[in-house]
Amino acid sequence: MLGGGFVPGSSILLVGQPGIGKSTFVIQMLSKLDIPSLYVTGEESVDQLKLRADRLKIHSKDIYLLFRNHVNKVVSHAETIEIQSLVIDSIQTIYTDTSILSLEVQLKYANVLMSCGVQLKRRITYSSLSDK
Repeated sequence: MLGGGFVPGSSILLVGQPGIGKSTFVIQMLSKLDIPSLYVTGEESVDQLKLRADRLKIHSKDIYLLFRNHVNKVVSHAETIEIQSLVIDSIQTIYTDTSILSLEVQLKYANVLMSCGVQLKRRITYSSLSDK
């Protein structure tokens, strides 16, 4: 599916109908990667994700769970731990201060998603590079 793996610094958008198993797939994938990862959820509670992981017998010390919706809070938390992978579930629940204005004024949903994605990627990538 990913053509041999992940490219460092890349972004992947996983899409599908609700309930098809995207979140389950991602948590299983993170457990197989065996690298420090932050799973940010804006829809399901952390307890729901823990229950899913327990059901799948996933007990990884490398998967950190966070329930947040604001890009700045996600980035702040990501900067406090050393992660190599960041998952946002789902991107449409994430917002920035400017995206709220954009949503109300322009009603351009795709631009809001792109803005959040670009900000997350830029800030996390910059933070990772500056740590080296």
